[in-house]
Amino acid sequence: MPLKNNITIYRDKTILRHGLFDQVRVDHGREVYLVLTVQDHSKELRNNTSRQPYIQTQSKQNHAVERLWVEVNCRTNYPIKRALVQMENDGVIDMEDEATKFCVSWVAKKVVEVGLSYVVNSWNSHPIPGKGVPLQRRCTNNKAAPVDGNVVPTVEAAVQMFRGDLTQEHFFGSDPLAANISKADAREREFTKYFPSFKVLFNEIANTNYNPFQDAVLYFLRLTDYLARA
Repeated sequence: MPLKNNITIYRDKTILRHGLFDQVRVDHGREVYLVLTVQDHSKELRNNTSRQPYIQTQSKQNHAVERLWVEVNCRTNYPIKRALVQMENDGVIDMEDEATKFCVSWVAKKVVEVGLSYVVNSWNSHPIPGKGVPLQRRCTNNKAAPVDGNVVPTVEAAVQMFRGDLTQEHFFGSDPLAANISKADAREREFTKYFPSFKVLFNEIANTNYNPFQDAVLYFLRLTDYLARA
């Protein structure tokens, strides 16, 4: 996601996975407007309707979630970024090329998802002084109201409800195989033969061995170029 945008963030369907929270707390970023619109639209479905459906504060006042971003960056984003910057500095990849952007993004996102799952699981399992362990609190004190998927507005409906300017979806790079599903599927199958585990790639990066991840990026690039020319 090269630009944080309302549609991609709302499409994540957090409501269906976790339920409708009594209150959503965010900063003043425009990218959450669609989420807040639906939160306000669905406010009567909450368990506690006496609270405001959402509040907006400065980022530095969002405390716990802002501290989590520090963990995400240090343990996941920065190591992967260092590996990619090294490739760019060495002239191995050209991030001005649209196909390269897509290929780098495709592999990097898969590896980031592994690292992010580690961070989230670790965070949810660690004790917070005076508050307990997040996973245990969720099991015993979950205030989110279950919501039927039929009452959750679709992306299109939510956009119509907002009736304002939204940050639209943007795609990072361009996939030369986007119009050929069979070739795109073949690319993924062939890639998986040589790199079957993104967990392995992330674990190597975490131990400052960037070579397997960099090799995976280059192989995906070569596969894409070969199939695009075939």
